Amino acid sequence: MVAGSYQALSFINKTNGSLYWDQIAYRRTADNGKTWTEDQMVLKPTEYTRDQFSVCDPGVVKANGYYYIGYTSTENVKGIFNHAYIARSMSPAGPWDKWNGSSWGGNPQPIVTFTGDPNAWGAGEPCMIVRNGTIFFYYSWNGIHTIETHVATANVNDEYWPAHLVYYGVAVNKTGTDGADHCDIKYRSDLQKFYAIHAASRLTADSYIVLWESSNGITFNKIAEIRNNLKPYLHNCGRSANENDLIDPTKQQFISYAYGPNWANWKTAWHPISFEQIFFL
Repeated sequence: MVAGSYQALSFINKTNGSLYWDQIAYRRTADNGKTWTEDQMVLKPTEYTRDQFSVCDPGVVKANGYYYIGYTSTENVKGIFNHAYIARSMSPAGPWDKWNGSSWGGNPQPIVTFTGDPNAWGAGEPCMIVRNGTIFFYYSWNGIHTIETHVATANVNDEYWPAHLVYYGVAVNKTGTDGADHCDIKYRSDLQKFYAIHAASRLTADSYIVLWESSNGITFNKIAEIRNNLKPYLHNCGRSANENDLIDPTKQQFISYAYGPNWANWKTAWHPISFEQIFFL
């Protein structure tokens, strides 16, 4: 006789490595989000490597014929002390070649290694923008008492640009905002501005979205809080854009996020927006 609560994982395919708790799926829509294709599982952890536990929090951009996908992983079974990774592919459906520290393919290595307290959440949740030959690489950098988004840049025409990142440090400081999560950042060519959004009071009935603005993509200022017409218990928001993560104001754009009061049992909200509304929802 046994007592208590247990959980187990069953693998369809034979595996000799450790279990993993996240993988990345791909789906698409051709009618502004009304219908979607079925999930394709396109990127998984690599057994016996530094990302063997998880690939999660994907952010994708396209440049020079490649899709680049940034993701989060950790070597800690508690899900803390995360690092940021990246892979590339000719198709969003894969196959993907992971960055190995000096080139593409093989044993994955972080593009950003967290150097803070090992008991903190760490680095990850990447998003990227390609503009005028420069790739802006944004990522969470969360310590025990700090919640930040950092930024680095590189020449996107350099095939091995992950090895040549120039780090600028804090782009968005969310430490004073309760329940803040990762930023999603896009660029508006018509205004020549970078815009970041993130959830605040995440996973609560009073959750909302915060909007930040930047002229250079390196330092951001908070400009608005979006509180109306949103679902409660929201988190992990994002904005639509083209493949370079540049917003085309002539096309319908969207804001989306996960929501729901029960952990890991969330729905996805998909809001059409106008550019006048995004500041005043």
